[in-house]
Amino acid sequence: MATQPAGAARLTEELLAEIVRRLVAALAPRAIYLFGSHASGQPHATSVVDVLVVLPGDDFSTWDVAKRGYGALDGMKLPVEVHFTWQDRFDRFSGLHGNFEAEVRAKGKLLYAT
Repeated sequence: MATQPAGAARLTEELLAEIVRRLVAALAPRAIYLFGSHASGQPHATSVVDVLVVLPGDDFSTWDVAKRGYGALDGMKLPVEVHFTWQDRFDRFSGLHGNFEAEVRAKGKLLYAT
C-alpha cells in the first residue's frame, strides 16, 4: 500500500484543477476521471489520487504517454497515480460489467472532457 510522502499536501479543488490543467497541457486527452477513495469522498491517510486519462488514439507509445503524464505532475507534492487508456478501448470496455473502465465510468468523477 502506498504511503504519502512527508510534507504531502491534502487534495483540494485547487490542486485537483492543477492536476487536470497539467495533464491536459501535456497530453491533450479526451477525458480525465478521478476514481478510487478520493472520488468516493472517503480518502484515508495512505490514499493516492487516482486518475484515468482517456487519450484520443493509440498513435504514440505507452512509455511516451507515461513519461509526459508523470512529468507534467512533477513537483505536485501529492501522491498521484495516473492510469492511461485510449478512447476506443474505454468505449469498448466501459459498458462491460465488472471491468476497470466500467468501474471508473460508474463510480468515478469526470473532471475533464472534450
